Amino acid sequence: MPIFLLAPPAMIIHQEKTGIDEKAKSVVRQIEDLEKVIGAYPPNINSKEEHEAIKAKYDKALKDVNELMQSHPKELRFLFQRAYLQSMGHNMNEVGAFERSAKDFEELLQKNPKSVSGHIEFGMLLVNADPKFAQKAETLFRRAQQLAGNKLIEDAQRGIFFALYYQAKMKAALVQADLLIQNWPGVEQYAKLRQITSDALARAEKNEEGK
Repeated sequence: MPIFLLAPPAMIIHQEKTGIDEKAKSVVRQIEDLEKVIGAYPPNINSKEEHEAIKAKYDKALKDVNELMQSHPKELRFLFQRAYLQSMGHNMNEVGAFERSAKDFEELLQKNPKSVSGHIEFGMLLVNADPKFAQKAETLFRRAQQLAGNKLIEDAQRGIFFALYYQAKMKAALVQADLLIQNWPGVEQYAKLRQITSDALARAEKNEEGK
């Protein structure tokens, strides 16, 4: 009769945890790799071939994180990763990615309403999608900052600027641009955003005068 050696329970748990951690680390690496190309809109894709290659990497990362979620449904980090990954899918016009990402972020914030990163990334998804979502995005960014405490969070404060701008709240956006410049003076983009906002405000005031 063959003898089967059973690993002690502690060893089994360790082996399972190691497997989870390795796959989880792989997903993080895949997401970081995709961020370089589709982490913003428009994505850094210059040909059909590049799009197909990135699409394959995106599908692989999504498959892996879905498998982690299925085996460990209580691990909210995997829900966050899937939501964030699909927000990047939206940047490359992946059909349905926006809706799926938004649904995941909403579920995440229901389960963990104190998630700063969840509020910020959901706000980013909305503010980059359509101006009609700007008001909700502003609420999310402000809540993220509130949760973070007195230390200003750059992503949240930058998000607030864009949310104000897309709501055509130019005076408030100008104040927000000044805040960005004051707190992060080394970021050239913020001076450009201030100039764009100032120009838009001047045009709006001139149009009012002409009425």
